[in-house]
Amino acid sequence: MKINYIWEHNNNDTLIYFPDYIGAFVRGENKNVALKKANKEIISYMNWLKLDCKLENPTYNMIQEHSTKLSVCDADTEIIFKSEKSSLNYSEYKRLKDLSIYSALSFKQLYNSIENKLIKNPNSHITFYGNMPSTPKEIYDHTKEINEFYFSKINIQIESNQDILKERIMAFETFEKSQKIISNEVYNDNDNEEWTISKICRRFIWHDRIHAKSMYKLATKYSKASNVFQFQL
Repeated sequence: MKINYIWEHNNNDTLIYFPDYIGAFVRGENKNVALKKANKEIISYMNWLKLDCKLENPTYNMIQEHSTKLSVCDADTEIIFKSEKSSLNYSEYKRLKDLSIYSALSFKQLYNSIENKLIKNPNSHITFYGNMPSTPKEIYDHTKEINEFYFSKINIQIESNQDILKERIMAFETFEKSQKIISNEVYNDNDNEEWTISKICRRFIWHDRIHAKSMYKLATKYSKASNVFQFQL
């Protein structure tokens, strides 16, 4: 069983993606350390989607590499997959959209399952974007804000809403009115980073998983939370 992966790194500091498992990722202080986490991540991802997952002697095959100056240890990234610049048909777009919306639903369910949303992580630190969110409420608010931020990269403006799920659905509806679905148009932001709707969908799921895992670990340390994403900690 061969599993393709994409390696983004700042020197050795590593973020690995699995393009056949959109949004799945592992991190580590180097590539070998990160890849040791791959089996658990893929099994967790497939269980989240309620799909059977049998990893039989998997081998991992790198298909793309990107060196960055960004701090991938702080969940930053700039890579665009080669496949994310290809044209989309509607069924491909709908699959990406549905996964992104399901991810937002899962995130909302996890957040709602946490009784004390003000539990504070004593190990929070300063990242490239400021103070790391340190309570479930801060993590939720930060993740919700990404809806507006990511879509702004392809010139789609949405109004902020208190519900991460409703806001993401609204964003896709606004995008669909632009009639640019099939073209998968490439946009460059002010930092010359390339964006497409395919990349945005992958980034949504990836970003949701990073912060859902952080929120779940924090909540279960002090109380209970529903393991909606099927994390294997």
